[in-house]
Amino acid sequence: MKAKNDFSQTHGAAIDTTRAVVEWVSDIQLAQRYSVSRATIWRWTNGDEHPLPKPQKIGKNCTRWQLSKVIAAMEG
Repeated sequence: MKAKNDFSQTHGAAIDTTRAVVEWVSDIQLAQRYSVSRATIWRWTNGDEHPLPKPQKIGKNCTRWQLSKVIAAMEG
């Protein structure tokens, strides 16, 4: 006999909790984090001095960086 509170039996497949949460940050947030201007963030993205990863366009007027990749590039 199955337990009444077995979530996977009553609600379909069990929830996959092994996936990491991706945090997206803007140029404004990065500028605040590293105490620089927004222009500097864009220079770092396009230059060799502090190579930031390329941002991703996640909407029509929305470009963001994946925070974990920025931290790896800047601090790791």
